[in-house]
Amino acid sequence: MKIKVLVTGGAGQLGNLVCESIAKAGFDPIAIDKLMHSTYESLPAFGMTVEADLCDYQRLLDLFKQQQFKAVIHCSRLNKIEESIQMPDFYYQNNFGGTLCVVKAMLATSVSVMIYPRSSAPEDTPLGRSYAMIEQLLKDSARAYPLQVDFMERNPEAIASRLLEIFGTQPK
Repeated sequence: MKIKVLVTGGAGQLGNLVCESIAKAGFDPIAIDKLMHSTYESLPAFGMTVEADLCDYQRLLDLFKQQQFKAVIHCSRLNKIEESIQMPDFYYQNNFGGTLCVVKAMLATSVSVMIYPRSSAPEDTPLGRSYAMIEQLLKDSARAYPLQVDFMERNPEAIASRLLEIFGTQPK
């Protein structure tokens, strides 16, 4: 049986490429996306996709329990600077709040591996501050709990290679 990996934001540009790369490396990607900036046509061709909001903790926890993930690749985040300035609360809720729900679901189900492809944005915007808050949450969680968080560049092949390093070269 293949190792199941949750890819948050799986219908986005990066998430879609990550699903493809890890599937080719022998993993079973399960994408989750609320399809806010995506369409059904943009869904990953590799693996299953679940339409859901990461801020819906109970739905997320149920998915973790049902699928028994071994790792999470957290690609999901809103990324429009101007929109973040106009709706900062929405960006903090989605970016930071969604990440917090993912971490809580991971801890509740003993999923201990997360890969976080870093994003950048001007630090003086709600978008940039939400990214900084996410990174701090992940660093603090990795210190406090049995959680391995790898911060990586946004490179799907490198992410797949890192999964192979963590789980061995034969993930099946």
